[in-house]
Amino acid sequence: MIIRKATKKDLKSIAELLNEYTKYEHSLNKKIRVESLKELKREEKKHFSEGCIYFIAGDNRESVGCLNANIDRRGKSKIGVIHNLIITKNARGKGYGNKLIEFAFNYFKKKGCKRVKTFIHGANKNAKGFWEKQGFELEEGYSGSMKLK
Repeated sequence: MIIRKATKKDLKSIAELLNEYTKYEHSLNKKIRVESLKELKREEKKHFSEGCIYFIAGDNRESVGCLNANIDRRGKSKIGVIHNLIITKNARGKGYGNKLIEFAFNYFKKKGCKRVKTFIHGANKNAKGFWEKQGFELEEGYSGSMKLK
């Protein structure tokens, strides 16, 4: 398993992972719109150029997961913010999510972050359990944060 920081060359596979994720979220809440691969790739290219950070999990042939995040600066403090953690359905339960989180936490620490936050779709009970196991204290609506160790 390889975990690495993504490059612009990874935008297509990131868009494919996000497409799978939005279809899942749409199954939880029909109000969530499923965008085309072209739209997702364009949107992620924009986020990439604005400083959004992407980490990829997989092997040399394919990407099976990604995490996208940014660093929020509030005065003198920095907070790592995880927007999405996506693992393909066939790769779930194999440790990719845990490794991506570990990689992101190490990145945040190196950048001087003291806390990390995430946001979870309220109907996604599987994600809620996963993030709680990671040490997040989740609030109503499933936003959560934790102090980095």
